[in-house]
Amino acid sequence: MTQHRFLPLAEEELAEAAAYYEAANRGLGDRFLDDVQAVIEALLRNPEIGHRLDAHLRRALLRSFPYALIYALEREGC
Repeated sequence: MTQHRFLPLAEEELAEAAAYYEAANRGLGDRFLDDVQAVIEALLRNPEIGHRLDAHLRRALLRSFPYALIYALEREGC
């Protein structure tokens, strides 16, 4: 089964961005998190859709916000 995990710094940035958007407009923080989740689900279905940054890293842009998920593909059991 394919899984994902965030590095601690990325989790912190995600929470800060959601709080920022929520403070700017009620409900926008949830929309931001929904957008992140949609990209994660797309990556879990097809991990290679992100733009290759180098030999190990890829980038997937969020659809409605100026953020990207930077990720690495790891083999099962790593």
